[in-house]
This record gives sequence, structure tokens and C-alpha cells, in this order.
Amino acid sequence: FSNSLRGFAATLHFHSPAAYLFVRKEFLKCLPHQNTLRKWMQNINSNSGISTQTLKIISDVILNAQEKENKIVFNLTIDEMSIKKNNSKVIKSHFMKKNVDVVNITFDGASLNIYMCEKLGARLKPIDIEDIVPYFAHSNNEHKRISIIYDACHMIKLVRNAIAKYNLNDKDGRTISWKYIKQLVFLQDAEKLYPAVKIGHRHINFNNEKMKVSLAVQVLSTSVCDTLQFLEHDLILPQFAAASGTATFCKMLNDIFDLLILNSFSAVAEKLFNESTIEFLLTYKLSQDHIETWFALIRRMNGYNNNPSTKQFQSSF
Repeated sequence: FSNSLRGFAATLHFHSPAAYLFVRKEFLKCLPHQNTLRKWMQNINSNSGISTQTLKIISDVILNAQEKENKIVFNLTIDEMSIKKNNSKVIKSHFMKKNVDVVNITFDGASLNIYMCEKLGARLKPIDIEDIVPYFAHSNNEHKRISIIYDACHMIKLVRNAIAKYNLNDKDGRTISWKYIKQLVFLQDAEKLYPAVKIGHRHINFNNEKMKVSLAVQVLSTSVCDTLQFLEHDLILPQFAAASGTATFCKMLNDIFDLLILNSFSAVAEKLFNESTIEFLLTYKLSQDHIETWFALIRRMNGYNNNPSTKQFQSSF
């Protein structure tokens, strides 16, 4: 088999083993057997720790860019996958190697991520919000800052999960309660009239779809705020009495996330523009979507198994 066919076979099998078997069957077994693919991959070190193959690929990319007198900057994305309880652990690590210019780190709200960055010099949980320091100095160059961005899509899902589980109060003592979101869905079903909101039973019964961002964003939106206020103040429905706290919270989350995302991206972009490193910034490159997509492929390799075992993860990797 040629190198190009080997690469095609390995890539197709990674994206979908079922599609690979179908193509191999339809094209008269022109592709190698799955056991052959496994033999090819035996020389790849997939043990826990640092992936030397990944570091080599990054080094090659940097060298190719330098030969063309280009400069590459990197965004480091951190995430974790829940695996079945086992006797071993998979640890994914990344090192800041020489010539790998990491300018930003993106992660979710996991406590270990916050702890790591604070140990490196950032301040993400100060008593006074004015004392927040969303960056830390590079270990080899104290004048070089590495920015920190919380992945907004993940954070808004955490907020949705919190108000669905707990009853909160705002600074004015008003209740922020998930029951008003439920009552809105029930009212829609009873009246067979749907206001300009995009929420339904999937939004209030989201436990099987916790990772779906739209189910959180569409709840914490301006349209839900306007609807709750209309039901409380104009129609004066008893089940929506005191819903103004929840309505205001939805509006606040809708606006504040736009501002925080813009502010985070602006800080990174301004620094790179001033250094003449880039001419424009693709903000999508600073999101967690890339590693989430990769995790989805890992899960699909095992028949859409959301929580693969350690061995399954290692084999897919």
C-alpha cells in the first residue's frame, strides 16, 4: 500500500469505522483490513504522558513556517473526558517547548485548571473583581504574557446547570428559579401558542444533552426575559409571580457573555496586533470546539460511547 492510501485508510477509519467497512466492502476490499491498520499503528506510543509524535508534528510545522519567514502563534486548549472507573489513568499534558509560541490558554471552569493558572501567577478568584489578573508571565520570559480565556460555551452551560439545581437570589433578594422556565414550557403546551422563544421540553429536560450549547443559550436569552416579564406584569399569571428576578438574570447573562467574550478576545488581539504578529484574528481558533470535536471522534470510535474505558481511549488515540 502506498503512503497516500495508508493515510487515507487510517483517517477514514478514525472518523468512522462503520464507513470504513462499507467502503472496503463496496470497492472490492481495496482498503487494508482493520487488523492491518492496527499493525501499522503498533509503533505509535499511545501511553499516558507527553505525545512525542504530536510534539514532532508541531516542530515540523514551525520549521516549515520559519523557512517561509512566517511566524506561528499557538492557542493551548485544555479539557478532560470522563472515563469509566479503572485501575489506570490517562493523563494528557502539554509542554511549552522552545519556539512554540503559546499566546493564550482556553479552558472550562474546572477547579484544577483555575488552580494551575493561579499557581503560575494569574488571579482568577480575587475578593475584589478589580483585582482579577487574567494572564501570567512566561516561565522563560517574564515580559511575555500568556492570556487566559474561559470557554464561554462551557461556562454558560455551567450557569444553566446551577440555576436548574439550586434556587439563587440576586443582590435585591429576588429569586432566580428554574421553575419559571418550566412553567413557561408547560404554558406553551397548554395554550398551543408559542411566543418568540425557542425553548421546549428538551431545554428543561437537558440531562441527556448537557453538552448541547444551544439548549443553554436559548434559555438564558433576552427573548425568555421579555416573555417572563410579559407573563408576570401584563397577563399577571399567578404561576409567574416574582419571575422578574429570573427574567433579569436571563437578560444579564445574555448581555454579559457577549461583553466578556469581546473583552477577552480584544486583549489577545490587541497584543498580537501591536507586535505585528498577525493581521487579523480568527476568534473561533480560541475556542474549545477543536478539542471537543476530537473527543467526539474518540467517542464515536467506540460506538458513540460517552464514557470510554482507559483501554478504549488509548486504542482510539
